[in-house]
Amino acid sequence: MKKMNVLFVAFLLTNCSNIETMGDNYYYLSDDEAIDIGYPYGSMFYRSKEKSNFEEVLIYADVIQKKFNDEYIIIKQQPNKKLLINKIKQNLEFWNNYYLENRKDSLVEIGYDKMTLKDIQTLLEKNKKIKKDIVADSLFRQKSCYKKIFKNKTNYYIIEKTTDSIFGPLNIKDFKNIKARKKVDLEF
Repeated sequence: MKKMNVLFVAFLLTNCSNIETMGDNYYYLSDDEAIDIGYPYGSMFYRSKEKSNFEEVLIYADVIQKKFNDEYIIIKQQPNKKLLINKIKQNLEFWNNYYLENRKDSLVEIGYDKMTLKDIQTLLEKNKKIKKDIVADSLFRQKSCYKKIFKNKTNYYIIEKTTDSIFGPLNIKDFKNIKARKKVDLEF
C-alpha cells in the first residue's frame, strides 16, 4: 500500500504544469497548484534540477509574496502551523513500523526536519498510548528549526541565486537591512 501511495504521488508530481520558474533551478508551487497535484501541505519554494521534482524544499507554506530578478529572489512567508503539524503527523504515520519491518535505518524527513527511522520507531513505541497528533505537536514544540520559523508571524527571505545563499527567516527590520546592504532592487 505504501508503494502505491508513493507511486501515485510520484505520478502527480511529474505532471506539474503551472509551477513558476524563478531561474537558476528555483521554483514556486502555489497553493492552487499544490491542491491540483494532490500535495496537501500548501505553497512552497524549492530548488531542483527538474521542475517536477521537489529535491530541496527551502520555504514551506504559506508563501504569500515573491519577487525575483536575475540575481535575487525575495519571499514573504506566513508560516502555517496547522499544515506543518499535519505534515509531521502524516510523516510519522507513513514511517511507522518501517524500521521494524525492514531492519534498515535511514534519515528521513519528518515535517521540515530529519529523523532516523530507528528514532521514529522508538518515539512511537514510547508514546504508543498517545495519539500521533499529540506526538506531532510535541515534536513541533521541541525542535529548534520550528521555533525559528514560528518566531515571527511573518518571515522574510532573500535568496542570492549566484551563490545559492539563503538569508532567513528574517524579521522585517533584518530583511530591509540585508536588502539594502546587498543592494537588492526588488519590492513586494
